[in-house]
Amino acid sequence: MINVSIQQIFTGHAEPIYTLAKDIDTNRFYSGSGDGFVGKWSLKSGQFEKPVAKSETTVYSLYKITDQPYLFIGLQDGVLNIIHSENNTLIKSIKLFNSGIFDMAYLPKLNQLILASGDGNLGILDVASLTLLQTIHLSNKSLRCIDVSPCGDFAIIGASDHQLYFLDFREKTKISQTIPAHKNSVFTAIYKEGYSLITGGRDALLKEWNWLHETKEWTIKQSIPAHNYTVNKIVKHPNNQWIVTASRDKTIKLWHYDTLQLLKVINLDKFPDGHTHSVNTLLWLNDQILLSAGDDKKIIAWKVA
Repeated sequence: MINVSIQQIFTGHAEPIYTLAKDIDTNRFYSGSGDGFVGKWSLKSGQFEKPVAKSETTVYSLYKITDQPYLFIGLQDGVLNIIHSENNTLIKSIKLFNSGIFDMAYLPKLNQLILASGDGNLGILDVASLTLLQTIHLSNKSLRCIDVSPCGDFAIIGASDHQLYFLDFREKTKISQTIPAHKNSVFTAIYKEGYSLITGGRDALLKEWNWLHETKEWTIKQSIPAHNYTVNKIVKHPNNQWIVTASRDKTIKLWHYDTLQLLKVINLDKFPDGHTHSVNTLLWLNDQILLSAGDDKKIIAWKVA
């Protein structure tokens, strides 16, 4: 039995919320919205703490490196703003792309940040010097999502051309493989484990992929009609208890980690104070608190146990 309850609802953004990120203190987190604001919130107090940054365009992505004082802010116009998280000062602003920065991920072995853009380019940023090392053109469509493998040597990138791109960072950055993953845009993709992936797309499908060592290729283990509309986000529980999905259909769903059997649906019928519009993003703040945010301009802290 999975027990779910609303612990706190955070409001204050004037436009849809697209991204969430943890602070170093796991009782605090950041949000980014169409109103251009990056906000900092406290789970402990249940309140908004302060505005961290303000831009003229939509905030699509945020990334906070756990042991470093940088908060990276990806904007609609392709600009990356880098904020010092302790005093909220702007360290650097870099125009990287001609379109929005939809997602970011960190390569700990190389101390590099990889960024996915709406113009189909992948950027690789050296975190030590805060300089762009390389730009790789992957697609003529948007790159929507990134995840780094548990070993830290590989990354997957989902794109609006329906493809999933595989990058190898062990020696020289290279595209190792490309597969047609969905019937439409690949909005979200994660490494479930080193040789297992889960992807979601505009086709509303949730797909599990396994790596076959014999043929050296990724094959579909199962394809599930998971939602009524786009699967916007997939996250896994910190202790691998569940896989969680968020959708444009206003629902959040919890799935069995091993089998992807549907275990729990979080919607307005069961939670009248839940999301009334598209749920755009999810974040596990700790092993019991799941954050969700979306087009209804609010962030909900769910206690899941």
